[in-house]
Amino acid sequence: MHLPRGHVAHIEERKIGGYLLSATHLVGRHKLRFFESVGFSRDRPEDLTAVLRVLALDGTVTRVLQSPHGTRYIVDGVVVSPAGAVVPLRTVWIAPAPGAAPRFVTAYPRHP
Repeated sequence: MHLPRGHVAHIEERKIGGYLLSATHLVGRHKLRFFESVGFSRDRPEDLTAVLRVLALDGTVTRVLQSPHGTRYIVDGVVVSPAGAVVPLRTVWIAPAPGAAPRFVTAYPRHP
């Protein structure tokens, strides 16, 4: 199964630059180390945004969970970094209401 309405999934810029690629965010700084180690850069957040969009379209939904904020989708897939690294990622998306466009929540390495 693919992410429902993945073609209109929303990724906020602050989630990329202010979280996943942030050197100062309490949680994000640890994710930054990972993303930089495989070839992503704080100087080019659009590269990470682009692969997340690919996962929204082509990734595999591995879990669906209900929460007070809506339906959470765990989406797994493999992307290629700007450095050519093949990177297995797990992403989390949330749709606040049935039929709503999913919103990006987070991403982290997926260990096979």
